[in-house]
Amino acid sequence: MNFFNSSTIFYPPYIISAFIISMCWMKKSSQLSWKTSLNLFFNKNIWLSKETIIDLFFCIFILMLLKSWISPFEDWLFSSQLMNTQKLLGHTWSFKLPPLIEGILATIVTMIAIDAASYFTHRWMHTNKLLWRTHRLHHSVTILNFMSTYRQNPLEIIILNIFRTLAAAIGLAFFHWFFPEETPVITIQGLGAGFFIYMFTVNLHHSHIPVHYPNFLRYVLISPHVHHLHHSTNSRHVGKNFGVVFSIWDRFFGTYYEENVKIGELRFGNKISFTQT
Repeated sequence: MNFFNSSTIFYPPYIISAFIISMCWMKKSSQLSWKTSLNLFFNKNIWLSKETIIDLFFCIFILMLLKSWISPFEDWLFSSQLMNTQKLLGHTWSFKLPPLIEGILATIVTMIAIDAASYFTHRWMHTNKLLWRTHRLHHSVTILNFMSTYRQNPLEIIILNIFRTLAAAIGLAFFHWFFPEETPVITIQGLGAGFFIYMFTVNLHHSHIPVHYPNFLRYVLISPHVHHLHHSTNSRHVGKNFGVVFSIWDRFFGTYYEENVKIGELRFGNKISFTQT
């Protein structure tokens, strides 16, 4: 297993970009010196903590033992669902677009479908007692770091990936029902553009630095500090911010919440066990 390819959080451009964004945010928004910002980013109490070592173990476990057989299953499930949905829809329309435009639209449709599935599945894991038993492992982390992304129960990964894959296949099948040229989605570094964008931001979401995106970006995207609030043990943050990439789902369904967060201000963990909504 190549730990440093674009499908993992260890891909160097993801780590470098997270470092640069975190440093610039601390310098500009928190008015900290470069030296202080460096000390906060490379805080040994974070990187040498027991929590980070546990997260490293989960990273190795997930990448080595699960990725090798989950990915082929996802490919099979996607192809099967796409074909079955297309058969069910039957007759296709004959709208034609330039390949580039169609590729961009196919990418957007797939991104929206996957992110919607992520939101609803994630929210379901917080509101269903049985599913919470799998998801609470992810919320057990008390010191966030970028590797906390992989502190997950294998069953949670399987459930999430099934719903995301089905949503992507159904969304793309409906899109190609209208535009039957079946232009593929746009890829970046071998990944679908939507997945690449997710991987590009996920290191920030679980970093110990609660980066705030500019206001105009937060209307569309989940800011890292907003995801920090989701992990917070504070009662006013419970049942909030289930979104993964886009903030539109939380905003539309009334689960969006944000407030200013300082470095080290929040406490994390799963002391609050279950969200009843």
